[in-house]
Amino acid sequence: MSDVVCIVSFNIDANFCLCKSADIICRLEELLKQKVDLVEESALLPFAQQTVSDDKILIYERAVIKKTINQSA
Repeated sequence: MSDVVCIVSFNIDANFCLCKSADIICRLEELLKQKVDLVEESALLPFAQQTVSDDKILIYERAVIKKTINQSA
């Protein structure tokens, strides 16, 4: 069991692999001096979603940029 659980969600288009996930965990553990787990938000079971929602603290959020096509006629 970890001391810190980080709930994450990744952009589908991002090139993200297990090695990057492990690197993030190691860096967070070094920084926080505590054991860290990463849990993808979509992997939360229904019974845990409300508890997580009540306790979570947003530490970073990237703005979503929607691409639009300029149609000139």
